[in-house]
Amino acid sequence: MGYEFDVIVQTGLLDFYAKVGNLKSAKRVFVEMPERDVVANNAMISALSKHGCLEEAKNLFDSMPERNSCSWNSMITCYCKLGDIDSARLIFDRDPVKDVVSWNAIIDGYCKLGQLMNAEELFVWMGAAKNSVTWNTMIAGYVQCRKFGRAINVFQQMIAENVKPTEVTMVSLLSACSHLGALDMCGSIDAALDVFHGLQEGIKPDGITFVGLLCACSHSGMVSAGRRYFSQMRSSYGVEPGIEHYGCMVDLLGRSGFLEEALQLIRTMSMKPNAMVWGSLLQACQIHKDTKLGEQVTQQLLELDPCDGGNYVFLSNLYASLNRWND
Repeated sequence: MGYEFDVIVQTGLLDFYAKVGNLKSAKRVFVEMPERDVVANNAMISALSKHGCLEEAKNLFDSMPERNSCSWNSMITCYCKLGDIDSARLIFDRDPVKDVVSWNAIIDGYCKLGQLMNAEELFVWMGAAKNSVTWNTMIAGYVQCRKFGRAINVFQQMIAENVKPTEVTMVSLLSACSHLGALDMCGSIDAALDVFHGLQEGIKPDGITFVGLLCACSHSGMVSAGRRYFSQMRSSYGVEPGIEHYGCMVDLLGRSGFLEEALQLIRTMSMKPNAMVWGSLLQACQIHKDTKLGEQVTQQLLELDPCDGGNYVFLSNLYASLNRWND
């Protein structure tokens, strides 16, 4: 009992030092351990990996008399984070105890490097072993690589296989739909909103979720839905709107011709509007040819950054669209 307790305490101390960024002390604890079990070795590999000491991590891994799935997964994740996907794949292929974490890690590594064909191949090979993380990783990979249609197709497969979407699914899906254009035409609006409302039963949506939701509403012209979700952020979910949420709402209202409402929203903001917020309204002024408001907005932008000549260009383009060259 005494030996086992000492190993647990020392491993915990090693892990603590690693998490607070003190690799030197973590190494000292590891070296001073009279005996090291697989958990202690895994903790040290993880610590070395987090601090970029790949060669040391690899040497320790190779010298381990016993390895478990955590050992293999730590090395796969380490190589993936450093962008060395070939080494990660070699470890993955050698791994005799692959679990879903192993598969998810290597698929994520391929996705982050844009190597979707390799990710897809492994995704298919997994068969029924896929979990929600696997599906989310593949969907996010397609979104990252701007393959928005494929992202939605994978989401639809996910639903067909009765895998419950999560908050992460929601964010990626809404991003894909918003980039494709009209959300209500992309074939996934009902499913997307079902996911959002389903979050009430489990994970609470956060600020990131609402950015995706409002962005999707903006790109699809869903004004009423956007207003409702923005209002519900604070009242129903306890999420305080940030500058990104106001920017999405101004863009939504402006695109749809509600310029005065967008301006009033800016005036009621709890923080100072930035160039993104004013810029969204200025773009709306050009779309709807409102030079009077465009002049006001340009003035606000110039006060934020007097040296940005792009604001003058934008205003001149607005005048040009109305054949008011002399203004």
